[in-house]
Amino acid sequence: MREAITTTMTDLKAYVVLDWDAFDTWLEEEHEMVGHPHDPFSRIDCLSSGRHVEISLDGDVLADSRRSVMLLETWLPVRY
Repeated sequence: MREAITTTMTDLKAYVVLDWDAFDTWLEEEHEMVGHPHDPFSRIDCLSSGRHVEISLDGDVLADSRRSVMLLETWLPVRY
């Protein structure tokens, strides 16, 4: 990984460059990605996940799952 900035590319100041050939696999949650990562600035995705999610109200558990589904939308927090 290296900084993307050069004297002629000032619009890339806050970005990094990844050497894709150095990666064995690219994982998003438990899913192997083929090709390139999704654009984080224009995205709506649903991903199955092994994360433990518990929803409760006033101390009562309403939902409990270790097979949650993540809803990923641009500029919004992850929802399950």
